Amino acid sequence: MSNEDKFENNDKWLLHLTNLLKTRIKPDIFPSIESICLIPYKNKYFCVVECKKSGKDVWLEDKFFVRRGPRTDELIGRNASQYIIENF
Repeated sequence: MSNEDKFENNDKWLLHLTNLLKTRIKPDIFPSIESICLIPYKNKYFCVVECKKSGKDVWLEDKFFVRRGPRTDELIGRNASQYIIENF
């Protein structure tokens, strides 16, 4: 990563990200993450996380999100329930 962060190297940053993901999503969902990598571009890095589509609803810290085109939306209450019923 850059000198601006607190990590010694990219491996330490990736380990930190992996640990965050493991603690914030259910352990049985973590295997759906296919890869995590850093892509260098103009003296910076972009993190790319690739996931398989899940066969069940996945919550992040008791919040439910869906992808809609290029954006991510949080669904709350009845909207989350309806989406889950229709899609899982």
